[in-house]
Amino acid sequence: MKRKAVVGIVLAACALAVALVIVLLVCLGRGQETKRLLVSLKTGNAQERVTAAKRLGYGHQGREREVEKALVHALRKDSNEAVRCWSAISLGKLEIAALPACPDLIAAFEDDSSAVRSGAAYALAQIGARDHEVIRMLREALSDRSALIRAGAAEALGRIGPPAQEAIPQLDKLLMDQTGAVRTAAAEALKKIRGEEAGK
Repeated sequence: MKRKAVVGIVLAACALAVALVIVLLVCLGRGQETKRLLVSLKTGNAQERVTAAKRLGYGHQGREREVEKALVHALRKDSNEAVRCWSAISLGKLEIAALPACPDLIAAFEDDSSAVRSGAAYALAQIGARDHEVIRMLREALSDRSALIRAGAAEALGRIGPPAQEAIPQLDKLLMDQTGAVRTAAAEALKKIRGEEAGK
């Protein structure tokens, strides 16, 4: 019986060791994958940069800050619309780790591409749902001189929904904005924040 118990313990220890080796190999593999994607985002052709921007939004534990910086750089500087759009979306998928990117995401509301602007609104909503500071920044952006930033901030607040209720007075004022796109964005945001679309 003692011999069987010893054999059982040895087998369990071996299984644990194998499992630990597998975990280590997976982590090392993910680290190499993150490194490869970061290089592709910076130096790859258009398609490689788009693919890297898409994939950098997932599973890069321990390197979130490095990934966030690379995505912000692509959002601000890349000439390709799709790369900028996916960089914004992936920042949203990083959630709270992308909090430092919020000023850059707000600035992206002035991008020439509506897809990039929408991606920035999505990202800010994802981050803002988890950090009240983002809602404060978006409320400030509602008073920006740029109509694109005002509209984008309203869209992002609408995407956040009821947690952004403190922005209702400012959004109400934007219903009288001189720019039609801002008025529309504010009206849609108010519906979502007040839950008026829940029954649709």
